[in-house]
Parts: sequence; C-alpha cells; structure tokens
Amino acid sequence: MSERSILTGEQVSHFDRILSLDPRDFAKILRRLKAVRQFPVSPSGLRDLIGNALTSEKRSEEGNAIKALANILMGMGTVVSRGMTEIESYLDAIRADLKAAWASEPAKIERWDRIRPPLVEMLSTKPVRTTVKALDIAYEYANLLQFSRIMTDVRPVFNEDGDEVEGAVVAFTLRMNLLNAGHSQSLSIALDALDLRLLLEQCERALQKAETVRNYFSSRDSSLTFAIVGAEDSNESD
Repeated sequence: MSERSILTGEQVSHFDRILSLDPRDFAKILRRLKAVRQFPVSPSGLRDLIGNALTSEKRSEEGNAIKALANILMGMGTVVSRGMTEIESYLDAIRADLKAAWASEPAKIERWDRIRPPLVEMLSTKPVRTTVKALDIAYEYANLLQFSRIMTDVRPVFNEDGDEVEGAVVAFTLRMNLLNAGHSQSLSIALDALDLRLLLEQCERALQKAETVRNYFSSRDSSLTFAIVGAEDSNESD
C-alpha cells in the first residue's frame, strides 16, 4: 500500500495545517474527546468539540488547523471503519506520502511522527467513531447530489418564414451534477411553472419535517445528539 500515493494535494495541505498545533494542544483535544458524554453526529459538531478543547485565543489563531484536524479524523476514520485497511499500515502509507511531499522540509515529518500516536487514539474515541458512522449513514446512497441549478430560458416563437418573432415561451430546466460510485455525471430535467411551485412546496415541507423530528427527539431526551444532514445548526452542545 505504501508503494502508491493515497493522499491528494488537498489532503497533504490538511496535514500541513495541523502541524501548527503543538503536542500540548493534541493532548488537550484527546482528553476532551475521551471525556465528552454527548457525541457529535456532524462535521461541524466535531469541529466545535475539538475547538472547545483549546483556549479562545488558540481557537482564533488555529481555526484552519482545527478544521483540518476534523477533516483528517473523518477521512481516516471512514477508511478504517469500512475495514479497507489496518490502521497502522494505513498510517505508514500516509507517512510515505507526506515524506515525499515534505522532502525539502524534513522537520515536518519529525513533527508528524510525534503527533501520530495521539491521532491513533483520537480515531478510537467515541465522538470520532460516532461522527464517522453518522456521515456514512447519511450519504449511503447510489447517487449523491453535488450541485444543482434551475435555468430559465426565453425561447422565441417564429412565424412560418422564420423572419419574425410572434411570441415567446419561458422554459425551465433543472440541471443536476451527481456522484455515482466515485464518478460524476449530469442530468437535465425539463420543468414547468407548476413543477417549480410543487418542488418549492415539497422542499419547504421536507425542512419542516426535519425540524419536527428534531423537536420530537430533543423534548424527550436532551442527551441524544441529533443533526440534520448538511445543516450547520444542531443540538450538539456539550
């Protein structure tokens, strides 16, 4: 596994950012992850939990490092939880990629070796495992919507000779970019005004149902963590 690259350039940049955290920061974060009793079920919840382990000044200074650490834990946790590899061999492969990326900065790989043990411990904590499992469940679908937009077109109606415009029609197209088994694909669907109104009503109804479910669970068990997929607000206070 260590013979091929497993990290993207963006992932290497995440590891770069967490090097600004010192060993004491990692120790504080690890203690926080082990002590918390209400587990996050969203990326924002995990980021908040990590950030709250540090002082407000440190949170302000290391905002990018905190986000990067949460991303690293979720990414590594997903790979390990799915049984795709053993944790130590996976970390060895990551180290090989980082060593190549940081070839001109050997001090960085030394710092990585120092933070590797606490990272392993963090992956085994319940908050990280719960967040990873929640994300896995939330996005376990054949097609994932990456981007969508509704195009509005004005289409002229010409006379028989095509030399005069006699009218115009407004048409709508819903364009979606989907991710399927790691491959992107696009889909375009023609809509009319009635379709748009119904779609708007259904979207509003779906969000209302989500709030109803949130209120239902929150009123019965305040210790139960709950998050709406993709929504930053939640009851993930600790």
